[in-house]
Order: sequence, then structure tokens, then C-alpha cells
Amino acid sequence: MLKLVDGIEQGRSVTLFHGTTRSAAARIVREGWEQRPALVIIEQVAAEWDVDVSTLGENIRDYAGFGLFSGRGATVSFDTDPIATAHSWAQRSPETRWEALWAVWRLRNPRLAETWTTEAQGRAWVHQQMSNDFAAMITWTTTYGELVALGARRGGFGRSSGLAAVWEGGSMEIEVSAPFRPEPGAIETEHVDRIVDAQLLSYLLGVDVRDLADLRESGQLPAPDSEAFELRVGERRPWWWTSSVEPLLQEASGGREVH
Repeated sequence: MLKLVDGIEQGRSVTLFHGTTRSAAARIVREGWEQRPALVIIEQVAAEWDVDVSTLGENIRDYAGFGLFSGRGATVSFDTDPIATAHSWAQRSPETRWEALWAVWRLRNPRLAETWTTEAQGRAWVHQQMSNDFAAMITWTTTYGELVALGARRGGFGRSSGLAAVWEGGSMEIEVSAPFRPEPGAIETEHVDRIVDAQLLSYLLGVDVRDLADLRESGQLPAPDSEAFELRVGERRPWWWTSSVEPLLQEASGGREVH
């Protein structure tokens, strides 16, 4: 007789994806997921860039960052869509560090702080710092019954406890409270290349974004890797995997200085 949870077979397989860094992924494979208070990460960034931690925290709050939300770091976020995980979550993981680095840049560039989301200079600097560790994606194969036993719930905005939508396709965030360690062999890791979009690439190359078309026509710039994927919300610019444009980036490395 099948055992049901919420009317669903508890052994029904579920595959979830988690964006992280390669160094963190190796630790997770060994030890599972542990709580990592967001304040610890913010304090590390403050010390790294010689910024007062209170000032850094205030800047994160002022610009609607999530890093200091109550409970941040006590849960682990997964997505049901591997593409969303690789293209978004893994690119700015750990997200609290990403937010803290942006706060450092805003404090160092106060005249540009109000337009920070569109500043190529800031995006290049944060990208450079985040690229000090490789991005990675963890695939976790679990069951509906195990998720329920772990107290998993839908995350993000408009969150609810309903999990049955994990089989509906598309992107859905799932949160699980840490610490927990999956069964041996239940998780796999893979490297995820960093993404550079047209605005960021043109800045790093020291050219106008309109000149990218000329570079493509001359054969110096390959076609955007984004052409292989359906455009999603937030993906309005063409983008490339860093490995696809690495020769151009290395050639231009003596160009613009990133602050």
C-alpha cells in the first residue's frame, strides 16, 4: 500500500538545485548544509575592505538588501529549475556577500550610489570580487516525503507551505531550514561558468556597447551564449559565458581600471 503525504506518494522523486560556490559545494558534500549567519559574512566583507560594519549594514538596509532580514542564513534556498539556478542564484552566491560588496562600492562611490543598479563600473568591480571563487550548482535528488519531514516550504515572495507545485515545471523557490545533511549519493555538484552581459562585457573591454556588433561581424566576438536559451525576466541583454570571451578579456586586461 502506498504511503501518502498530503495525498501525494511520499516516495515520489523530487530534484532540486542550489546555486553556490565551488569551495562551499565541496564543504556541503562533506558536511551537509549548516547555518551561516548573514552577519558573519557582512563582518568578513567589512574587515576585508576596511569598512565599519555598522555603516556597511546600514547601507545594505538603505538599499533594500535582504542580507539583514531576520533568519537570513538559517535556511537553504533551492530552485526547481536548473537554468534559473545557474543563470541567477549561482551567479551571486553567497547573496549576502554580493549585497555587502555592492554596499562597499556604493560607500566608495557615493555620487553613483543612487544609480548603482545600472552602473557598469560597479557591476565590473563586484563581478571581479565574486569571480575570486568559482560558481557551482548542486543537484539534490530527494523525495516528497523527505521534504515534508524536513519542514520544507515554498520560499520567496508570496511564500506558502504548498509543495505540490514542484512538478508543475518552471522556476519555484524551496526553503529548507539548516542544518541538514542529505543521504550519501543524493547530491551532485557541477561547475557553473560566470556570466557577462553586453553592458558588463563592453565595460571590461573598454569599448562602447554599440561596438560589440562590429566585433561580432569581424569574428572577434562569438555569438552570445544567451541565444541558446529562452529569455527570462531580468535577462534583457545578450550575455556570454566568461569562458567564451576569455581571450578578449585577457587581451583587454590592461584597459580600464576597475574601482
